[in-house]
Amino acid sequence: MAATFTAFAVPAVGRTLLARRRSSTSAEQAAHDLLALCCVDPSRIPAHIVDKHVELATQRREYPDVDAELLTAARSLLWLLADRRKYAAMQRSITVPVLLLHGAQDRLVPVASARAAAEANPRWRYVEAPDVGHIPQLEAPEWTAEQVLGWLADHPGTAAAAAAARPRPARPPPRPAQEDR
Repeated sequence: MAATFTAFAVPAVGRTLLARRRSSTSAEQAAHDLLALCCVDPSRIPAHIVDKHVELATQRREYPDVDAELLTAARSLLWLLADRRKYAAMQRSITVPVLLLHGAQDRLVPVASARAAAEANPRWRYVEAPDVGHIPQLEAPEWTAEQVLGWLADHPGTAAAAAAARPRPARPPPRPAQEDR
C-alpha cells in the first residue's frame, strides 16, 4: 500500500496506474478487489452490501474526475502523514471524547499506528477488533455496534451535543394536495 500511495504522489504515474486498473478490471471486479483489500474475510460482507459496492464502482466509472479526486485525496493524506509532529499536534487538539476502533488485521492503516495514536492520546478509548481488517463496520457490524453503543452509554452528553450541533436539513415544502379527477 505504501508503494501504491507513493506512486499516486507522482502525477503522471498515479494517473497511469488508475487508468490501467480501470481498463483491465470490471466495476464488479474492482469492488470485489477493494473489499478483499479491506477485509480479512470478504465473505462476511452481506451480499446486499457487496451489491451496493458494485453499484458505486459502476457509478464511479461514469464520473470524469474520479481519478483526479482520488489522487488529490491520496496526496493530501501523504502530506499530512509526512509531518508527524503536525499530525500528532492535530490529534492532541481534539478535545471531544474519541472512540478509536481498529481492525487488528488492517492492511491499509498499520495497527501499530492506531496503537501509537491511542497511546499518545490516553483520553481516547481504543478498541481493537481481532481478525478484522480496515472496515470493521462492514466486516464485524455487531461487534462495531456493541462498541459504539457502549461508548455512547459512557458518554451520553457527546451524542446529544453532536446532534444539537449538526445542521438540520431544510424541510421540503409541503406537497400540494392532488385534486380528485
